[in-house]
Amino acid sequence: MALKVTSNQGTPSKTVSEIDLVSDLLVSAETKRNIKRDVGDYLIEKTLQYVADQQSTVTGEKWPKLSKEYSALKNAEGATVAANMELSGDMLNALTYRNTADGVELGFFDSEAWKADGHLKFSGEENHLPQRRFLPAEGQTFKREIASEIESIIADYIGKDADLSKSDFDGVETAADLWRVLSESFEDMSRADIRAIIAGSVDLSELLDDLDLLGFL
Repeated sequence: MALKVTSNQGTPSKTVSEIDLVSDLLVSAETKRNIKRDVGDYLIEKTLQYVADQQSTVTGEKWPKLSKEYSALKNAEGATVAANMELSGDMLNALTYRNTADGVELGFFDSEAWKADGHLKFSGEENHLPQRRFLPAEGQTFKREIASEIESIIADYIGKDADLSKSDFDGVETAADLWRVLSESFEDMSRADIRAIIAGSVDLSELLDDLDLLGFL
């Protein structure tokens, strides 16, 4: 369930990070759609929160203070004098996501894309703006706090998709018995991934806890 940023793009009309969420998951098409929706919504909310806090979603680093000249401009425009990339608010209001076959593209799909690229520098074009890493580039990922919540969202949906009930664990008395059931339910997954799914799935964790089976993991 590793979160992968497979590509990035910076153009005048499209500046995005492409994020693989479901390519390795053996789940239903509906579950994949739900994962994309919930993760996409979460990423918009969290990205805007980090930007408001003047902090990178990638490294967690705090951004440098604004120059005196730009601080004066923001003050004259009635905007908050902070390195939050917000003057009129148009760019951040345009942040959205679109579904792809394997996940989502998070970013900008309109005339605000060039502004975003000016800060992200995905295109590689030189400008006077300081780099603000509020979206990850290819090979990067989100800060651990954000990545962990995304993994929990995915794990919860995988657990629900398995549709396990108490009857599926009838006769389970040993760790070997438990792993046999789990391995059949989560085919081609490692024990580490199965543990991560159980840890992230409230329903599945509570089920195993009620059956006194969590200790076998």
